[in-house]
Amino acid sequence: MQKREGFLGQQMIVLPKSVVEEVKNNDLINSLYITDIGYYPQAEHHFRERKRGAAGNILIYCTAGMGWCKSSAELHTIQPHTVCVIPAGVPHKYGAHPQKPWTIYWMHLEGPAANLLMGKEVSTLDLKQGSPEAHIQRVQVFKEIFQNLGIPYQKRNLEFANLLAYSFLTSIFYKDFQLSEVTTQGKKVIDRSIEYMKQNLTSNIKLLDFSRQAGLSVSQYSNLFKKHASMSPVNLFIQLKVQRSCQLIENPYLRINEIALELGFDDPLYFSRVFTKVMGISPLNFRKKVFGT
Repeated sequence: MQKREGFLGQQMIVLPKSVVEEVKNNDLINSLYITDIGYYPQAEHHFRERKRGAAGNILIYCTAGMGWCKSSAELHTIQPHTVCVIPAGVPHKYGAHPQKPWTIYWMHLEGPAANLLMGKEVSTLDLKQGSPEAHIQRVQVFKEIFQNLGIPYQKRNLEFANLLAYSFLTSIFYKDFQLSEVTTQGKKVIDRSIEYMKQNLTSNIKLLDFSRQAGLSVSQYSNLFKKHASMSPVNLFIQLKVQRSCQLIENPYLRINEIALELGFDDPLYFSRVFTKVMGISPLNFRKKVFGT
């Protein structure tokens, strides 16, 4: 026995043609939009064949059980946390595993951006290496999309749902950009270090002091900092000092050499050179520009 739909607990929305036309005319979302969306839990005997392909691109996200997808070129086995992508117009057929039927979240997408994202051939994407939190969040985003598409086709709900689809798709097609636990911990170290810099702008702190504060060697700290901040810690500290000096320069009662000393520069001439390099203008000329003189 084979079934296209009708599974216990399934949920599905097919947007009316009139609503799809409304979306096509909405410049905010017509580059990538959903026409059909659904959830099939333990879809036993699920089978679908489209000899001429579908009008839109199809994305199937399997979260449990197994299934398969076949195009003229290849047979793909679909396992938990695997996504199957079927571009528009590509002949195909797919179905659930006979003994371990899949649980799937699926959507049909149209628009120029959707066509570019989905490619031209049936393919699969492996998401098994993602964290449990990433899988949970992806499903939560899907449910939010589904919920808003189910509200009687109000414009703002349609816009929100289709804009949110970018978040869902990004978590799939750009999964390698998601932060791993190691990366997240490294970013926290650097965030704390930057906060330490902001709290000590009046001090003349050296690289060794920053690395000790972070609990790392100088080389470890420098490499980690450049990875997350795209510049050296010393250069960022100087930029933060210059940003603060810009605020102080707006006080007409403070002289430039007083500002330099306030920010840990013993030599006002060196401060002036650093300021000019960062801002492209000398401190004195910056003050003239602020006060229009």
